[in-house]
Amino acid sequence: MNGNRSFNRESAPSSSAHSGRPRQTARSHAWIRPALGLGAPVLDLTAGTGQDTLFLRQETPTDLPVLALDCQPEALERTASRLRAHGLRATLLRADHRETEDLLRQRQIPALGAALANLGYLPGGNRAIVTTPAGTLAALDAVARRLVPGGRMAVVAYTGHPGGPEEAAAVRAWWEGLAGSDWHTELDPADPPPGRPLFFGALRRGPGEDG
Repeated sequence: MNGNRSFNRESAPSSSAHSGRPRQTARSHAWIRPALGLGAPVLDLTAGTGQDTLFLRQETPTDLPVLALDCQPEALERTASRLRAHGLRATLLRADHRETEDLLRQRQIPALGAALANLGYLPGGNRAIVTTPAGTLAALDAVARRLVPGGRMAVVAYTGHPGGPEEAAAVRAWWEGLAGSDWHTELDPADPPPGRPLFFGALRRGPGEDG
C-alpha cells in the first residue's frame, strides 16, 4: 500500500496485532458467502496476501467480476501468485481503498454484491504502512452506496498496532450509523481484550424485509 495505508493482513498471523485472524477471517468469509451469487461484481478492498481475493474468486460465479485493491505492489504480487497457484485470475488494481469511489465510477460499476476488508498492515510487509480511518470510511461509503438488496460487506479491524484502536472505533461508529430499516448488522462488542481483532458485518435488506 502506499501513503497512509496498508492492506490485507492475510497470511499466518505475524504478531499480536493480527492474532485471532484465522478465526475472524473464516467468520468474514461465512458472512459474505450468501451474497456472492447475486449477479453483481464483488470487491476485496484490501488485497494483502490474497487470501480474501482467492476466497471471492473461488466462491463467486465465473461470469461475475472479482476486483481487489491494494496500494502496495508487494501485496498485489502476492495476491496474483496465490491466484495463479489455483489457476485463477481476478482484476487486481494498484490503488488505495480511499480511491474506491473513483475507481468504481471509472470502471462503470454501479452495483456490488459483496465487499470485504482486513484492516491494518500487510503481514511480512512494511508495518509503517497502515490503513487509516479516513481511507477506510471513504471506502465503506462507496460500497454502501452500491450494495444490491441482499448484498453484504464485512470488515475485520485489528487493534494491536498503533492507530488500530482508533480505526476500529471509527468503523464501529460508522457501522452503528447504518439505517436500521435498510440494514441488518452484526458487530463484536466494544472494548475487546487488547489486540483482539473485531468483526463487522452488514447486510442490505431488500424491500419488505425486516428483522
